[in-house]
Amino acid sequence: MRASFAIFALVAPLALFACQSAPPTPEENAGPSPDPEQVMCTMEARSSITVVVLDAATGDSLSVTPTGTVREGSFEEPLQGFGNRLSGPFEREGTYDVTVTAPGYASWDTAGVVVTADECHVQTVVLTARLAPDA
Repeated sequence: MRASFAIFALVAPLALFACQSAPPTPEENAGPSPDPEQVMCTMEARSSITVVVLDAATGDSLSVTPTGTVREGSFEEPLQGFGNRLSGPFEREGTYDVTVTAPGYASWDTAGVVVTADECHVQTVVLTARLAPDA
């Protein structure tokens, strides 16, 4: 019994001292400061080019489905259609030629569309293609 009391007598003051020590300050808990130059990027994939396709005569969306293509040198890719909007390529900077076609309309072309990027994503270029009805 005396041995148990002796151990308690030695351990109790240490436990009491540990309970009375001050908690860490917020600065001690914070860890290293974040780098203010560090950029946080999103996980989304942005379209390099978006083309809004309209009827040149009415200014309305087409009643048919448009298609489009982008080209840069040997690179060529069809644009993805979402109603009267065509988009693509995704997260690819460069200088593009763009063609849009639709049944019953003359094709629309433009060249030298420059797409740039920042440290995270391309800066989407939005174009409006006004297609003239075939005569």
